[in-house]
Amino acid sequence: MIASEHRGAGPARPAFAAFKEPWFWMVSDAALERFSMQQIKRAVCRHYGLDIGAMATASRARQLSRPRQIAMYLSREMTHKSLSQIGRAFGGRHHTTPLSAWRKINRLMARDRRLSADIAKIRARLEASL
Repeated sequence: MIASEHRGAGPARPAFAAFKEPWFWMVSDAALERFSMQQIKRAVCRHYGLDIGAMATASRARQLSRPRQIAMYLSREMTHKSLSQIGRAFGGRHHTTPLSAWRKINRLMARDRRLSADIAKIRARLEASL
């Protein structure tokens, strides 16, 4: 049983709630399980014109690393997968790699409208594919 914390207004949340952004609690579990990491990787690769194998390479070239970071970001946002599971799906990377990617893309989206638009387009394509 998972311990919960409750601080007044709103529903009680599991103790691990601090590890997810507040919006997470507004999205149903079913909505988060609609997409697989494979679907997300394919959508990102299609958007950037890459081969899906590029997601697992060790290359640090920006034309490969940025789409890989976006796919990791979307995998964290759109699935229930752990950071370790996401890292393994992207070439056996350590769990800190998807965490770093998620943080970086969050920061970049705040100041880069083009990146935000790209991510919105990828999300929309994923939603439309259902």
